[in-house]
Amino acid sequence: MKKVSILGMVGLVILLFQFGQVFGAQSTKPIKLKWAALEPPESYDLIAYRKVAEIVKGKTNGRIQIELFPGGGLGGRKAMFEALKMGTIDLFGISDSSIAPLDPERLSICGLTYGFRDRDHHRKFLKSSIFQKSQQVLLEKYGMQVLNTEWNWDRGLYRVLISRKPVFVPGDIKGMKLRIQPAEIPRMSWLGIGASPVVIEIAETYIALRQGMVDGMLLPIAELWPWKFTEVLKYITVLDEYPQTIPILMSEKTWKTLSTADQKVMVNAVDEGGRYYTKIVSEGVDKDIQNMLDEHGVSIIKVSLKPWMEKMKPVIKEMENKNIIPKGLYDEVQAIK
Repeated sequence: MKKVSILGMVGLVILLFQFGQVFGAQSTKPIKLKWAALEPPESYDLIAYRKVAEIVKGKTNGRIQIELFPGGGLGGRKAMFEALKMGTIDLFGISDSSIAPLDPERLSICGLTYGFRDRDHHRKFLKSSIFQKSQQVLLEKYGMQVLNTEWNWDRGLYRVLISRKPVFVPGDIKGMKLRIQPAEIPRMSWLGIGASPVVIEIAETYIALRQGMVDGMLLPIAELWPWKFTEVLKYITVLDEYPQTIPILMSEKTWKTLSTADQKVMVNAVDEGGRYYTKIVSEGVDKDIQNMLDEHGVSIIKVSLKPWMEKMKPVIKEMENKNIIPKGLYDEVQAIK
């Protein structure tokens, strides 16, 4: 009887040991996340995304590993929004103006030319109840968890117009074929100013420029050199039309699989990555400008912004009257102090 009991105990110990091995192997198995990006590998965005991946890997002792897929290799922004919702990608970084179509009731102001007074005003908007409601919409309707809390991914440092001919005043762009990102507010803004907007995904823009499909485009100064757009367009006009940031989006399906501790690691890594991103952009833009001057022979044009801002005032009113911008949103945002 005792012999049987001893054998039973031995068998139980072996069974528990084997179960522990299986359970332990499952709990320590690396979590591999896919981060899609539209920007090229050498862009500041990708450099900062890699930094976030390094931070996460270090904080989890290699348990969470992030693989980056740059250059729109997994598809354009619309495809990536759908992929986040389905959970076929885990992470995606894109400008706040590019997510505006997902919640136009509150985000129409993002991407509106001269919709913000300055970057400080923009950051206060991102921490306001208006944007907090948008984050809830992104989560509930599109399955996207916004990881940023400090809102320190300052894209820029400022926005410029690059073109085939010099531009000084709004009249200079009348009829110009202007590449615009797939978003209604920027398209209507520049249509109202007098341009002929052409919607093209960023990854397809260089070829479009080469083929003469467009004659100009607007983007942050920090994106010119990595994309090599100034190989084609030689005039850079500083318009500083609106500040931008980069929301780092995680699929809600992925978010729910992470422990509370791992969720905290992701959020902290994104905020730390934002500080790093703003630092390298601030330090690198001057060098980029010099490279474009030396290698591409660009001309940089600084103009008074007053005529551009005045040109936009009736355009904004018209957009409100047509309900392209919800009535009252512009005034509500302007009231943020």
